[in-house]
Amino acid sequence: YNLAMAYAASNITLPDNQYLVSQTDNDIAPGIKESHIVSNDKAGNRQNMDYVCEVDLKNTSTTKIIAGYNKIVKDLNEAEMRVKREAAPPNCVRLNCSTYCAEKGECVSLAKSDHQMSDGCAGDGRICCNYLISAQQRHKGRIKVIIVGEELGY
Repeated sequence: YNLAMAYAASNITLPDNQYLVSQTDNDIAPGIKESHIVSNDKAGNRQNMDYVCEVDLKNTSTTKIIAGYNKIVKDLNEAEMRVKREAAPPNCVRLNCSTYCAEKGECVSLAKSDHQMSDGCAGDGRICCNYLISAQQRHKGRIKVIIVGEELGY
């Protein structure tokens, strides 16, 4: 369960039925840390492996997000569809994640008529677990989004 991974990455106590097996942290850039986390349930029956990326927006004067124009969408619904059809499936294939979308080419949640953004396969290999929506910055110039005039990534 990915909630346990988030607890471990944030140095918060895991739920009573989980324990941390290992955690490897890598500093990717100033203020950005990637963690590979392995946890298991107390009975040893369910091992979870996950990668968590932690971004510290407090201790940097400016955060720059560089993205290709292919990331621009008109609304949240289109953003969800882009993630669940265009980004997550090929990334799961590339990263060899055993997920429904890697096999079928789109998220299993899209088969439901009333699906929510947070719905998905709930498998250990799921990579579309987190969404970040940012509205307004109180500190002018703290976050800069740079859109590159070409397609970058998925």
